[in-house]
Amino acid sequence: MNSKGVESILAQLVGKKLLQVNVDKSTGSIFSIDIGNELIQIKKKGMIFHEGEYIIMVYCSWRLLNTISNIPVTGWHEDSAPNGALNVGLKTLVNDTIKEVGVTDCFDLEIIFESGKRLDIFCDLTTHVDADTNWFFKANGKYYSISNSLDCKQDNTS
Repeated sequence: MNSKGVESILAQLVGKKLLQVNVDKSTGSIFSIDIGNELIQIKKKGMIFHEGEYIIMVYCSWRLLNTISNIPVTGWHEDSAPNGALNVGLKTLVNDTIKEVGVTDCFDLEIIFESGKRLDIFCDLTTHVDADTNWFFKANGKYYSISNSLDCKQDNTS
C-alpha cells in the first residue's frame, strides 16, 4: 500500500480523541497511543487490557511540537521515567482531539491536534539497521506496519 492509501485509512482518526498513552522507562522512546470514542476491554491470557479503536505504535524518532509557541513539548531522546519529559509531554495529548493527519511519500506521519500540538513521526529506520518497523497502526481491526524499506504491509494474521 502506498502513502496515500495509508493517509486515507488514517483520515478516520480526524475528530477522534486520544484516549491513552502507553510509555514507561523500560520502553525508552517507544510508545503507543490509543485513539477512538472509548477504550475497548480486551482479554488476553487471563488478563484484562484496554485499548482504543485505533492504535499507533512508534519505534522510530519523533517529536511533539506546540505549534502555537513553536516550542517542542518533548521528543524521542528524552527521559521516559514516569515524571520524565517524554512521559509527561506525551500524556498532555490525552483527551485531545485529532484535527488533521498527513502522511508523506516516505511514510513520515504528522498528526495535528485541536490543542495546537503536532506529533511528527520520522521514518528514520532503513534497511541498513536491524529494526524492521518504523511504526505500525491498527484500524478497522487490521494491523499495518511501515517497514524499514519504507513501505506499508498489512499483517494478515490479525
